[in-house]
Amino acid sequence: MTTHMKKLFKKIGLDNYQSTILEYLIKNGENKPSQLSQILDIKRPTVYKALYELEELQLVKRHQVENSDDLFFKAKSPYFLKEHITKRRQKIESLEKEFDSQYAQIIEMFMFNHKEPVIDIKHGIDGLKEIH
Repeated sequence: MTTHMKKLFKKIGLDNYQSTILEYLIKNGENKPSQLSQILDIKRPTVYKALYELEELQLVKRHQVENSDDLFFKAKSPYFLKEHITKRRQKIESLEKEFDSQYAQIIEMFMFNHKEPVIDIKHGIDGLKEIH
């Protein structure tokens, strides 16, 4: 069952497994990977991979129970989701600047090799400013 929360997580760049697991942890609190695997019907190695990726993205936190081998994961504060979105936006802005710096060269190569023009459409006031 896909929920609005899971759809949102996918829109901000999480894959299906990461979205499913994060949503579960937010709604239900901490849990062990083995239990998540059973509850969510996801293979255990996939659960571990998704959890470690979510941990790297700083969206979940793990801890181990004292005097035990039990490893638990829990969702971090929703603040970190907002931070994740901010970081993604910054990466995209940086990528856009890099692309823009090479755009003319890419167009030139395309036109030379394909023998057809490239039409660049401008929109609104920003488009007019760019033309003039």
